[in-house]
Amino acid sequence: MGCKSIFKPNSHIGIVCDGKAVRLSILGSTAFVAVSKLRHFGIYEASTLRLSFLSLPLVANIRCIATSYENVFLVLENNSVYSFNRLENVPIEHSHTSDIIGIEVIDDVLLTYSNVELITYTKSESQGKCLVYKPSNTLQIPDSGTLEVLLPLQGFKNKVLIGYANGSVHLYNIVRGCVVFTFNFDIPQNADNLNNGISVFTQHQDKNSGIVAIGFKNGYVGIVDIATGQVLGGFTVTRQQSFATSIAFANDNSNIIPNTQRDTTSEVLLVGCHNGDLITFDLLNFKVFCVNESIHIGPIKYLLYIKRSNRIITAGNDNCLVQWSLDADKTFIKEVNSRRGFVGSVNFIIPYDNDELDLIVASHCNGVGYLGKASTIQEHQCMTFSTRCCKVKIKPITAISVSYQRHYDWPNIVTCHANSHVVRVWSGFRKCLVDGVLRVPGMDSVATSVIVTKCGNFAIVGYANGQLHLFHLQSCTHEDSFACTDQDRAHDSPIVNLTIIASTKLQSISIAKGIVIKTWDIKSFKLESQYNPEFDSHDDIITMVQTGKILTAFGSKRGKIYICDIIGRALVRTVDYNREILSMAFHPNGTWFLATATDSTMIVYDIVASCFVDFVKFSNPVISMHLSTCGSFLSTSLLDKPGMIHRYLNRHCFEIEPRRVLYTELTATPTDLGAHQTDDDKSDQSEQQQVESIYASRSDTIEAGLLTLSGLASGKLQNILLLDEIKSASKPLEPPRVQNELPFFIPTTYKDNQLVFLEPQTAEIEPKPAASRPSMIRTSKTRDAFDELVSSTEPNEIKFKAMLTHLANQTPAGIHLALSLLDIENEVCCMHLQKPQAILTMLRFFEYYITTRSNSDLVQVLLNVFLKYHGEAISRNVNPEICSTLSRISNLQSGDAEMLQEHFESISCYIKFYSHLQME
Repeated sequence: MGCKSIFKPNSHIGIVCDGKAVRLSILGSTAFVAVSKLRHFGIYEASTLRLSFLSLPLVANIRCIATSYENVFLVLENNSVYSFNRLENVPIEHSHTSDIIGIEVIDDVLLTYSNVELITYTKSESQGKCLVYKPSNTLQIPDSGTLEVLLPLQGFKNKVLIGYANGSVHLYNIVRGCVVFTFNFDIPQNADNLNNGISVFTQHQDKNSGIVAIGFKNGYVGIVDIATGQVLGGFTVTRQQSFATSIAFANDNSNIIPNTQRDTTSEVLLVGCHNGDLITFDLLNFKVFCVNESIHIGPIKYLLYIKRSNRIITAGNDNCLVQWSLDADKTFIKEVNSRRGFVGSVNFIIPYDNDELDLIVASHCNGVGYLGKASTIQEHQCMTFSTRCCKVKIKPITAISVSYQRHYDWPNIVTCHANSHVVRVWSGFRKCLVDGVLRVPGMDSVATSVIVTKCGNFAIVGYANGQLHLFHLQSCTHEDSFACTDQDRAHDSPIVNLTIIASTKLQSISIAKGIVIKTWDIKSFKLESQYNPEFDSHDDIITMVQTGKILTAFGSKRGKIYICDIIGRALVRTVDYNREILSMAFHPNGTWFLATATDSTMIVYDIVASCFVDFVKFSNPVISMHLSTCGSFLSTSLLDKPGMIHRYLNRHCFEIEPRRVLYTELTATPTDLGAHQTDDDKSDQSEQQQVESIYASRSDTIEAGLLTLSGLASGKLQNILLLDEIKSASKPLEPPRVQNELPFFIPTTYKDNQLVFLEPQTAEIEPKPAASRPSMIRTSKTRDAFDELVSSTEPNEIKFKAMLTHLANQTPAGIHLALSLLDIENEVCCMHLQKPQAILTMLRFFEYYITTRSNSDLVQVLLNVFLKYHGEAISRNVNPEICSTLSRISNLQSGDAEMLQEHFESISCYIKFYSHLQME
């Protein structure tokens, strides 16, 4: 990419694995999965499928992967071979005359092979942490055969099993470079599938065993013993399953499959098919145990069995990794964890949240529509929404609208689907399709456009018959319709675009019978205005509409773009692109306009200057794109790279004024954005040096009135940027109060440059008599009503009931006052008293009601309040009668607590027992 282009490749989003290369690597007790991601390779931790490492972009896409502990060996699409150890890498020289189709590591030998030759490599001196190999031997494949599949044999030193396109299998010695044995397996023919050749190999887990499973392209899966050259048995997959694309041996540790031999563990053969089905074949009874249908979209290309955890990881061409446990009763496998990217071609990219950290992505594959969310900052948050509540596969999405304001409240994403009247509703918070749909009773016209209001309460849907209807989004109920006064519909042709203007106005556009733009009042459902722009297009047909904040663009079949101001009712610009247009977008500030065409090109047009800013070419046509609100990032999806979003950075987004924007002509050669670039590209380095020289850091003030931020710490920069918010949050609620007299002071002094405490003299410690002040508390010698009840001479039972009745009739504040004003303090201060009456009466009061267990809740509250005020005073009393009463109350409380705990445990046991019976 030259310096003339505005956009620079930055990153990609949404790809989990491209399905071309997946390998399992065991390091100690931890399993890792190495996958190819086009020009990157990633390492996932197998137990959690967490991305542990992602490489830097390579010079070409990855074709094959091999692993040896922490080392990764790659074969790229340009036929180059590399050895990687984390970020370090070294190239490996080879002499292949045709494309390399595989790479393997067998002990200390590296092996690469193509359809016509096989080359072995031996170790040489390492460069840093990377292992370096040099070619040692080349084995030419006979002209009569074409190598398709190769399997390294564990337990057979220096031996590999090779499958040919004609169905023959050879055992090779890679050190001697010769054929050891040729197998002639007698397999049954399949009348429904006459293809020849080997599709997949796998070896039994026992390294000393010669048992190998072979998948033939005619649909037969055979289990053979290479030690004797015999076919032990097998089965043929169905016509829909076509043939086996992956095979793995596994153990039935949970005894799901019936086993008459209790001292042995059952073994199964897992077979992944071309249509996405997974077959579980019982090796003990030699029959198919179950078939799990369509666990992947397309062929299951990899089955990775992890023996330690007894789990498998599957991968295919549908951009996902799925981990399964082998313990389900009927289906044998159960999904445990997954990393699912976007499936198929991405045809919609729209922002979700206000900061555009998340993007809502719509894609389709094999006639099925999918919806997902892409995170621009955290790759592991990219996902495809669940459609489990829908009994049928949904159709490709043709229109979409979201309201992030209702993310946590109710389903907030609405989609229209191809040839479908039903408008489906999704929940962005739960990341799934919900049961509710938007449907007009008694009408079956196809929904063609949709928009959600700013508040997120309503959705407006346009249909192919020209009708326009309003729905309540939370309840998915039909509310009303928009229609002209002289007819029952809003337009005479399909409505292709809906836009909300100023929160209360709706703009609807139809283009089939001439361009008709109508503006409606959402509250009154009345037509406010109609605009019919007429372009000098003659027999040209308008096929596409794109709305911006101010302007609206119309794309024609012959490649002309008309940019209109609908409010001003004027044609602003006419752009001659002269190509079939695929997608269009406006810059957020309305100055630039972007459009892509079927010939993989894209233009950037300056509306104000009326000229082309940039003209670029991608590797394949761009079918959808989105320009971020700040104008910094361009997100695109290409036709040849399904399930992935490319992100491009605007080179001039942080410039005060674009110093290096070069206006171009459409007839010029477009800048190639599809060429692979590495991080050490010389043009990028020279351009970066030029930028650094123009915008060199300066500590002095550039111009008067500007604040220089160079050299400041990040914390200080943050404080400067948020100074207004900090001042607003930190301002005092009221002015500080000045104390008239400090209650005390701590005498201190400085000694050895430290602040130390200065011990005062003995005379200074003696307290000085406080100045007499008039008391602000008015006292009364009258006694409280509750205090009189406590000190009355009535029998205990009558007195206690009167005390409880009095307290029960009080407000919470009255209870606090009654219990806090008891005359206990004087009793405690007089320690010589033998029986402090108030304390003893109250304790006996609580003991009485705890023993009788009446009014338990109220008594517990009263006891808590009483101890809150007088607990410390009671603890200082040494009267033996008070101590014994306290001991009895404590024993009663602890006994009641233990009894309640036993009752709770019994109830819990009964509940668990009945719940278990219900589950059974």
